[in-house]
Amino acid sequence: MNTTQLTCFLTVAETLNFARAAEKLNMAQPSLTHQIQSLENEFDVKLFNRTTRSVEITQAGSAFLSDAKVILNISNRAKIRFSKSSSEQWQYFTLGCHTYNDLHMFSDVLRQLSKQYHDLYPSFQVVPFEYLYQLMDGEGVDVIVAFQKDDAKKNYLIYKELTKIPIVAIMAADRAFTQSERITMENLKAERLILVEPQKCPGSLGKIHYQLMDGKNADDLFFCDSMDAALALARADYGIAILPDLFVLHDPALMYIPLDGVEAMSYGAYYKNVKEKPILKSFLQLSERFFSTI
Repeated sequence: MNTTQLTCFLTVAETLNFARAAEKLNMAQPSLTHQIQSLENEFDVKLFNRTTRSVEITQAGSAFLSDAKVILNISNRAKIRFSKSSSEQWQYFTLGCHTYNDLHMFSDVLRQLSKQYHDLYPSFQVVPFEYLYQLMDGEGVDVIVAFQKDDAKKNYLIYKELTKIPIVAIMAADRAFTQSERITMENLKAERLILVEPQKCPGSLGKIHYQLMDGKNADDLFFCDSMDAALALARADYGIAILPDLFVLHDPALMYIPLDGVEAMSYGAYYKNVKEKPILKSFLQLSERFFSTI
């Protein structure tokens, strides 16, 4: 299988006419037919049913359609990436985080970064919280954005605080509380709570969850393996989720009420050496500027 065969297959699937497809591809019809037959022989399936009057894509052809598009897109992207001369190198930058909310929060920062580095090639590693800081053990990422974690203070890591994020009670918007209220630990004693498993969340959040668990029945507690899962349960009105206020992504179906008497969580960036990578320095500066304005 090669990209020529895939292009021929997708064009015939689009036109359902070998003559029009050959014209569109600027190739002889027998050559087009040969490419399709080679692909069918390789997979040992029939991709099209064809007669002298019509062409129909088969069930196997329909199933292969999306795969063919993905493969061709990946191939084209790789060609573009490696088409640059040695004097026009890509600026690679890898960001590590543990929720997709983090990626959304930094979309504006990355947009500004791409204006400074026109050849920026960003990539992301989204991993479970318990594995997040291990990303810095190798050379796989340039920076991690996350809540501060006490036991992540390794000698070779630098932590830069970008902001403080308060803890909020998150619930379905049609619950009895009003948006102007603040909630205390005492208010939550009679409520069903949605919490994140201690090993899968920052230590400071885990301590708050432990306090909330005190004296509650097991039936009044839902435990999730991620903040995203906790938000989904809150949206479905299974209870009240106690999470950091990721304010950039407020959902109108949810209500966010500050939790009184609880210290805000430090959120920032972990990295190694900014001197070795100017693009990392730019990212940190843009991030500081972004969080100072919200």
